[in-house]
Amino acid sequence: MTARRALYFGLIVAVTACRETVTEVRDVIRTDTLLVTDTVVRSDTIRPTRIWYRPVLVAEGHGGISGQLTGITSDSVGILIAEQRGSIERLDGRQVFDLSPYLPKPATYFGGLFNILYHAGRLFAFYSTTDSLAVISEVLRDGSVRPLLRSAKYRVQHYGGGLAAQGDYLYVALGDGQHFQGEGETTGLYGRLLRLDLRTGAMDTIAKGLRSPWRIALQNDSIWIADTGAFLWEEVNRVSVNDRRVHLGWPHMEGNFCRVDDCSSYQRPVYTYPTAAFGCSAIIGGYVWRGRYWFTDFCEAWFRSIGEDGVRHEFDLAGEVTGFGLVGEDLYVIGFQQGRVWKVEEVR
Repeated sequence: MTARRALYFGLIVAVTACRETVTEVRDVIRTDTLLVTDTVVRSDTIRPTRIWYRPVLVAEGHGGISGQLTGITSDSVGILIAEQRGSIERLDGRQVFDLSPYLPKPATYFGGLFNILYHAGRLFAFYSTTDSLAVISEVLRDGSVRPLLRSAKYRVQHYGGGLAAQGDYLYVALGDGQHFQGEGETTGLYGRLLRLDLRTGAMDTIAKGLRSPWRIALQNDSIWIADTGAFLWEEVNRVSVNDRRVHLGWPHMEGNFCRVDDCSSYQRPVYTYPTAAFGCSAIIGGYVWRGRYWFTDFCEAWFRSIGEDGVRHEFDLAGEVTGFGLVGEDLYVIGFQQGRVWKVEEVR
């Protein structure tokens, strides 16, 4: 455990013959309405596994000067990697597209190119603009973009970044766009999980009440959503593609913590864990790989998975991580610093 992780939480581990129980205890400073200190206690049963995995570094130095990677996908040729300032590169470092003309200058810590997705011969990009809009575009062969969806102007940088696709539909997850608001303003797009018909351009709302959904993943007719919390809880949600306007709670709920008198109408998360002290936690989803939903944390860089037998701890990495990519049967991980890419391999 690094010194930083030791500072953020105390870890008590009790091991029995069949399970490992991890209890995290943290004093969290909330600055939303009152300056108070909450002691957050959470027990998870994290089951051991006979299958072990490890991350193997396969590339580094992507993204030019910044090296800040934010997205990974694969097309018919191979792996594509997105860098925050707009570069889209191959695993060998060759630049394929440069979207920097469409991005803020300079790209802020929370702005720029957030995600890319290749689906059915088309490349889609999720990015923010100089005037604080979230834009989902198709990247054309000549490097230009064709916008498919534009948000209204964001007040805060909770853009989201979730992209997934199935058949003729593109799924997009957007952040709340304003402090402690998840209901949306005139456009109704803030804090929403949307389904966009790529044939007609028609758009439906599947769920609302999201704060900052950093990645979504499809599993049959379900969508997994990794939603970053504010001061108390990080959470994993799961909804059906057939849902319409399911409310996932924000801003009235964070994790299972209710801020108002009655939260009975909101759908509860599948899994939560405490936000670390000083706010340095941000859940990062996620892919369904080998029948399990994999997710991690931007700051903590541990890797866990959810399956029918509960939650498993898989392995740890040093540094900050920002996403997953699935290439054929292989799972890849990207880091936020130094342009690093890892392949997840089974330890035999």
